[in-house]
Amino acid sequence: MTPECLLHQVQLIKRDPNGRPDEGEVIGTKGAGEHLGEKSLLDGSARDFDALVISKTCRCAYLDQTSFVDCMGPISEVLKRAAAHDVRAEDLIEHRILGMGTFGKVKLVKDRTTGGIFAMKVISKAKVVAYHQQDHVLSEKQIMAEIDHPFCIQLITSFKSSQRLYMVLEYCPGGELFTLLQAERKFTDPHACFYASSVMLAFEYLHDLNIIYRDLKPENLLLDARGFCKVCDFGFAKKIVDRTWTLCGTPEYLAPELIRSKGHGKGVDWWALGILIYEMLSGFPPYGGDSPMATYKLILDGNLVFPEHVKPQCRDLIRNLVQPTVSKRLGCLRSGSLDVKTHSWFGQIDLLQLIRLQLQVPHVPKIKGELDTSNFPHYDDEPDEPYEDDGTGWDDPF
Repeated sequence: MTPECLLHQVQLIKRDPNGRPDEGEVIGTKGAGEHLGEKSLLDGSARDFDALVISKTCRCAYLDQTSFVDCMGPISEVLKRAAAHDVRAEDLIEHRILGMGTFGKVKLVKDRTTGGIFAMKVISKAKVVAYHQQDHVLSEKQIMAEIDHPFCIQLITSFKSSQRLYMVLEYCPGGELFTLLQAERKFTDPHACFYASSVMLAFEYLHDLNIIYRDLKPENLLLDARGFCKVCDFGFAKKIVDRTWTLCGTPEYLAPELIRSKGHGKGVDWWALGILIYEMLSGFPPYGGDSPMATYKLILDGNLVFPEHVKPQCRDLIRNLVQPTVSKRLGCLRSGSLDVKTHSWFGQIDLLQLIRLQLQVPHVPKIKGELDTSNFPHYDDEPDEPYEDDGTGWDDPF
């Protein structure tokens, strides 16, 4: 067959140990709309069968491994995501707490049927209603259901009980980037570039979907088992058409337009990326006061001072990201994210290899077993307040 690119009718003939067709042993037949050779895509091995056309005509669409990865992402990740979507609530065994938040907690869970390990966000309905955050929680779930990117935490499934909402998420056993940064005090230039590149690619993807993230900080970046970095916690993420006005985020990472409540858009994420790069290289953010108001004043004053070891290329990038005037900020110009992506500082990273998860990582997390949570701090469980259904059906999307 030739790769001119729809199967009509094809027999699969098994090869003998010498690689020759084993005459007469037909191991299968393929027809219109079916495919073959997927094992080669998975592990790069040669097929152990030949395909013999037995219909009068045959057209076959051809997809090589490189093109598949470019379109769908790393094959192992695709298979893992596909299998994970079969998770059922009754099969999940809860283990220890990984994190605590305003509305609930995140727990490590294991699927008793498949053995899959996940992080499950458990949200108290009582607290959501008490803080009038119904729309906020539903938006988070809707946005997470829409996104699918190697550097964004994947939502596996969601469900609810009478008292709680649940989101089953991909588990990253390497812990927070914040913990690693604290341990190392600051990152080298190449290591900071590696993590910043992952965030930059995630933001490019989100912005193409008209989603702004609005909560970048080292605590919201998780390391998977191999050491790749993923953006998590989409509680402040929002789908926008033009601008929005809600004040949210971490004070040290807020862009001036957020502080001034003049309306903001995708530019706040690029500002935050500049702050993150600065913090990774310095061990502290460029603007930090004794209180949120003091921090806001420093941000609005805009006095950006670099430690001596920060390289000129990186200084240039940070200055153009941490640019007070939105219309002049890198990422907000005519070429959008392309201007960030093609900045010379990112030239030290092969972005195509990175998004294929084929680059060597700066730090491989130490993981003792599938249920190891040693890269996360200890949290004590807290009981939830009881919830009485108000009958509005606000939680129906779960």
